[in-house]
Parts: sequence; structure tokens; C-alpha cells
Amino acid sequence: MPPTTRWYKTWARPQGPDASHWFGTDEYGRDIYSRIIYGSRITLYVISLVTIVVGPVGLAVGTISGYFGGKVDTLFMRITDIFISFPSLILALAFVAALGPRLDHTIVAIALTAWHRLHVWHARKHYRCALRISLSQSNCKGHPQRG
Repeated sequence: MPPTTRWYKTWARPQGPDASHWFGTDEYGRDIYSRIIYGSRITLYVISLVTIVVGPVGLAVGTISGYFGGKVDTLFMRITDIFISFPSLILALAFVAALGPRLDHTIVAIALTAWHRLHVWHARKHYRCALRISLSQSNCKGHPQRG
């Protein structure tokens, strides 16, 4: 039952934290902890879905960019530079304004503004791995190691 639909005492005084009310009560006798948990449902939902969407997108783009390199990497890095050049909150608000004010549009907008961090991280990981492989192959062929 949501904490806003119960009958409350209008004469109750705020109580401090105790075993039955971890954060205490407000001036109407309502439990503050249950109200915080109830109010954070949407935030936790959005955060979990954005994390689920951003992880694979950043991993895929970073892996493709790091694996192919060259023009593909340059293209993805220029797109990433565009996303990095704008503040994430303003870009997310612009996406929400363009898509419409719905919760799923908010999730998409936040995911579109957050994937670039993982892309850069995964691309760097692939560069390091490719550099190690090329150095080990040059050592196997008898070429001296550079750097």
C-alpha cells in the first residue's frame, strides 16, 4: 500500500528514529523511510534500464571501433566527440523534448547520452591488446621491440 493512501493523525508530532521507524516520522505520523523507498521506485527503474542498455551498446561500439580501427574508429570517435562536446543533461533534455515526455523516452535519452564513456574505455582496451599482440609477434619474428 502506498504511504500516501493511509489515514494519518493530523495531531501527531514528528518522532525520531527508532526500531519501528528507521528514519523517524513526519508531522503527520507517516514513516519517512517507507516514503523514500516508495518514491525512489521510478528512479531505480530508470537507472537499472539505462545500465542494461548502455553496457551492451558501449561494449559493441567500442569493440567494433577497436577491432577494425582506421576509418571505422575515426567515424565512431567523431560521433563520440559530438556527444562529449555537449553536457549530458542538456543533450538528454533535448532528446526528451524531441521524443516526448514519457518514461521510456527518458530512458532512451539518458542511454543515448551515456554510451560514449564505455565506448572510449573498450576502444582503449582493444588498442592495448592489439599493441601487445603486434609487439609479441614482432618479437617472435626476430624484430627488436620498439619503445
